[in-house]
Amino acid sequence: MRRRWDRCTGMGRRHSKAFAFRERRRQCGSVLWQPGHQRIQGKERRSMAWVKSYYDLLNGLHGYVKDHHLKKVSWNASGSIATASKSAAAPPPGPPPPGPPPPVLPPTDAPAPAQKPDMSGLFASINRGGNVTSALKHVNKDQMTHKNPALRATSVVKAAEKPSAAAKTTAAAAKPVKKNPVFELINKKWTIEYQENKGGADQLVVNVTSKAQSVYIYRCVGSTVVIKGRVNNVTLDQCKKCAVVVDRCISGLDLINSQSIQAQVMEYVPIVNVDKTDGCQVYLSKECIAAEIVTAKSSEMNIMVPQDDGDFTEIPLPEQFRSKWDGKTMVTEPSEITA
Repeated sequence: MRRRWDRCTGMGRRHSKAFAFRERRRQCGSVLWQPGHQRIQGKERRSMAWVKSYYDLLNGLHGYVKDHHLKKVSWNASGSIATASKSAAAPPPGPPPPGPPPPVLPPTDAPAPAQKPDMSGLFASINRGGNVTSALKHVNKDQMTHKNPALRATSVVKAAEKPSAAAKTTAAAAKPVKKNPVFELINKKWTIEYQENKGGADQLVVNVTSKAQSVYIYRCVGSTVVIKGRVNNVTLDQCKKCAVVVDRCISGLDLINSQSIQAQVMEYVPIVNVDKTDGCQVYLSKECIAAEIVTAKSSEMNIMVPQDDGDFTEIPLPEQFRSKWDGKTMVTEPSEITA
């Protein structure tokens, strides 16, 4: 061990001044390290890191020799014996590991097994021999059904009575709850709901005072609504056998989830949307004859176009379409049957 230390630090017999020898070794290493550092700088980072760490080791060793072994190796005269440190008592062992958990006991409140009924009394009555039938009642011939046809007619068991067909129909076709009709202006929206049989002299008239107002007609049956003025939007939702007449509509006219609807535009509407409606007639004016008609999932749709003589021409809208690939995309056109 001492030979290795002397070879590394230079504190052998030939070099009595270890610090001076260590300084020369460090300078030699610096002379050899600088050319290699310039050659691999920025190319091999791992090699540069290794050379730098080795050079830092030499500098640290140089400072250690300067502080503690300036001329030769100095030993601690008051140090302990090496063999004493090896024979130091080992630490006491730790506590033993815990034992296994206790076994799980069966629950004490388990139900007791059901006891078998006592059949001793039944077997005792059967084993009486000839006296076993002494308690039976004697049946005369006039009481036997197979020998008395008149008695057989009175012993028929009636079947359970079935509910009548009228009761079934009444239960199945329960009448829906009738709600109170609504006809009022809420903020900027006219709400017309649950109106029935409001036609002719009893038709509903809406006087629109602002172009920002809209009209919403919901669940009306057999009623006519006349909208006077310039309105933003008109919507018919879930109505049956109703008619609506509108002067001028800014946004559009929507017919949704309805049946047997008639709509007439007196002046102008830009677009008419028909969605999930069976049976509708839309009367256009000459001013809005170029309006767009958008349909989806609807049937029996007719557009009434005005003529010069004041009469209307009925134009049915197709319900069936066919699509065909033209090499780039699918081309859809009405079928010849409905065209």
